[in-house]
Amino acid sequence: MGQKQIASYVVEDVLSQTTIQKTYLITSSCFVPSYQTWVNNNYKDKIEVMENGVTSLDKKLGAIGDLLYVIRKKKIKDDILVVPSDTLTSLKLKDFLAFFLQHKSVTTAVYKTDDKANIAGRLGCAVLKNERIVKFVEKPASPPSLYMAVPYYVFPASTISEIEEYEKRGGVLDSPGSILSWFVEKIPVYAYKVKGYYYDVGTPQVYRELREKFNRV
Repeated sequence: MGQKQIASYVVEDVLSQTTIQKTYLITSSCFVPSYQTWVNNNYKDKIEVMENGVTSLDKKLGAIGDLLYVIRKKKIKDDILVVPSDTLTSLKLKDFLAFFLQHKSVTTAVYKTDDKANIAGRLGCAVLKNERIVKFVEKPASPPSLYMAVPYYVFPASTISEIEEYEKRGGVLDSPGSILSWFVEKIPVYAYKVKGYYYDVGTPQVYRELREKFNRV
């Protein structure tokens, strides 16, 4: 916050991980110039900005659609880390990736809230048995637990074909939580519990509230 863009927090954490071989930032056509300028000024030669060809909201690919676009365009066959640009969290990728390596299966993150109203109709919700997700519901009206989804994901290389199968079967591409629900029914899916804080900066109102909060600290 302050003079630092929200996206910089996660980007700098990504770039500090020596195990990550290549970093892509995918965005719609109208945002490419702004992101390319930002990358050139701050992370030149460290991030490749990719244009998904979308020029209007009614034609957007969705989070999973964008993921598949990068996979196919870059012929990716390795483990894939997916992180958002509009999330502010105390989660550290070093710990998150170490957790993934313990399980070597689809991995996401969760944050335990103190009120289900913070999840209802807004965020995905996970039911856990120890570290494993046994049920995942995207934006439920009545959340089945206090664990809200944090949109960090690792998809092992072995699951790339499953992501493509999800698309072929008509899976929802605009909501990453929907593919988690699908995976939970097929293979073990694990959740890293975030300690500290998590903010979904999805609206101007949340952004303004965070600016005020962090600028006071």
